[in-house]
Amino acid sequence: MHPEATGCIYEGYTIISPPNWPYGMSGETMLGGPDPKQLKLLELLEFSFNHLSNPDLVSDRAVMLLEALVEDALIDVLKPGVSHHDERSRGHRYENIAKSVEAYIDASFSEAITVSQIAAELNLSTRVLQRAFKDRRGMTIRSYLSIVRLNAMRGTLLGAAPQVSVTSAALDSGLFHLGRASAAYRQRFGETPSETLCHNIGQQTDSAAVARRGGA
Repeated sequence: MHPEATGCIYEGYTIISPPNWPYGMSGETMLGGPDPKQLKLLELLEFSFNHLSNPDLVSDRAVMLLEALVEDALIDVLKPGVSHHDERSRGHRYENIAKSVEAYIDASFSEAITVSQIAAELNLSTRVLQRAFKDRRGMTIRSYLSIVRLNAMRGTLLGAAPQVSVTSAALDSGLFHLGRASAAYRQRFGETPSETLCHNIGQQTDSAAVARRGGA
């Protein structure tokens, strides 16, 4: 607690950052207007000091937790903001990445591909790849791959050539675990693969019968 020249009392805090901490601080950072992030940090500091002033509440675990919370709040205050231009540039880059992922999956879904394989093909880290796709498509790469494969399986079953079976349709679509594939198919389309196949074969049989009667 320090007295000001006016006779008022104010409370001061000193924050020492770790060596090589990546976030800088200008002299005006904490002297600006009532930024919500700054208020959050100040409230957290006040709570921390009040909490730690009670000997019954002090423990190594409590200190570590409060340190982590203060560090997260401080990073929010100090890290540079993202400009609208940067957001547009990132959005454009993420969209291009998402389209590249879709193109790769659409061409290779029947193979046993992985996210790491796609990342290597596009010369990106898996973290950037997954973040970009989730940001632009609202789903994971795995979810998109599953949707593409299930749609391909349904298309094969609806085409229903004589040699097609549920197993062959699943394997040709890159769905190698038949039990999970069947459950996911039913959840997505409201019927089992076998029901799709039987229904379509029945339609083809009826059409063939009508054709024969018409030619008789």
